[in-house]
Amino acid sequence: MLPRERIPGLPISLLQRIKELPRWVWFILAIAVIPPLTTPVVGLARYTTSSSEFCLSCHGAGDTPDRSVKSVVHPGFDKVSCVDCHAKHGQIVYEGYVKGFAAEPERVSVNCVRCHEAVPLRNDAQGFKFNFSDITITHKSHLERGATCAACHSNVAHDLSVPQTNRPRMETCSQCHAVSESCVKCHVKGPPPGAAPVPAPERSGLETDGRILYLRTCSACHGTRGDQIERRKLNSLALLEERGDQALFSAIAEGHGPMPGFGVSKGGHLSYDQIMSIIGYLKVLASTPTGPIPAQAIFESRCIVCHGQDGNKMEGVRLGDPQFLDAWGDALLIQAINEGKGGMPAFFRDRGGPLSRQEIDAVLAYLKSLGKKGAAPQSGQGKELYAKSCANCHGEKGDGLPSANLAAKVYLEGRGQGELVKVTEEGKGGMPGFGPGKGGSLSREQIAGIVQYLLGAAK
Repeated sequence: MLPRERIPGLPISLLQRIKELPRWVWFILAIAVIPPLTTPVVGLARYTTSSSEFCLSCHGAGDTPDRSVKSVVHPGFDKVSCVDCHAKHGQIVYEGYVKGFAAEPERVSVNCVRCHEAVPLRNDAQGFKFNFSDITITHKSHLERGATCAACHSNVAHDLSVPQTNRPRMETCSQCHAVSESCVKCHVKGPPPGAAPVPAPERSGLETDGRILYLRTCSACHGTRGDQIERRKLNSLALLEERGDQALFSAIAEGHGPMPGFGVSKGGHLSYDQIMSIIGYLKVLASTPTGPIPAQAIFESRCIVCHGQDGNKMEGVRLGDPQFLDAWGDALLIQAINEGKGGMPAFFRDRGGPLSRQEIDAVLAYLKSLGKKGAAPQSGQGKELYAKSCANCHGEKGDGLPSANLAAKVYLEGRGQGELVKVTEEGKGGMPGFGPGKGGSLSREQIAGIVQYLLGAAK
């Protein structure tokens, strides 16, 4: 009797048809089907072992003691990835997990030479971009004696010291050299007169913290405690109160005496909120431990860059809105501040942050007062204030004066939020000052609301 599939009149089964396909068809199918199926698997494996974004999901969030920070002298993670330094060149996908990524100085140093191939052959100090102190480093002779690149440059992207410099420190030299050796052995032109300046970080890499901004921008001249210049002791509460926020802002943004302007309008790297954050930190620095907790200064120092002066800068987290605060409740708000949430780090001292529980409670109380005072107008109020106080001269859309086109985003961003607020407060040319210091009818918060409205409406 014939097999079932061979009985005349009965169709051959699909499975049997597949079995009878010639080998060349199977070969084509394998080429067409297998790669698309395996690509996601291989791509995921490669992403998790050769991507800076994956590495920084832990090491960039402060969850590990060896967390990485954006370097002020070395190319960023988009140009030099984590694995460029911490993986063996040509390392296959899983080798990092199997054999471990490189962390020891002698293993990392091999990768340094891949980019800095000429440095091991030199004993001069020419062409080093951040050698402010004119130090002569005999790289070749050091390496010949067994030193490694990472022995001196281990902080190139992991400098957790404040201020951050990403440059070798004398403590590194003292690990091998006696501190009694002559300074001119390295400082061939004599010891430097003061601390080497800290390079200004790129605008995109600035931390949202007045203390870090101050230490990076100001401490080279004013000292870490603000008391290095005798006539400008920034840790003096009397001096800060005498000058006032407006004069301090103007000095930082536009410069004062030999000090250059650090504001965006002067080609600097500090925005309006970042300058206010530095001023807030100075008030914290000047506050006596026995006095009342400076809640507003703490908020301005730690929170203003992300949340804005009125607490409402982040659309989904409106700290100046009483309804938002009530909806969350004190317990959840304190928990978020204590432990961090989303991209916000933990601020409680027991969690590695800078604030005590009493200071956090004081900040929460200050947030509640923001909503009660109506610290700053919403965008709709800014529009109404503009129509009432500015439209007569500048036009309904802000384009009434060719020399000050408030409808042009290029014009507004070129001057910066700080300068726009200052000009509106104090006046300029034929325009009177609208701030209370000039007898005007607008508060600083209202003027800031107008500027925010203009920035949002400009094209």
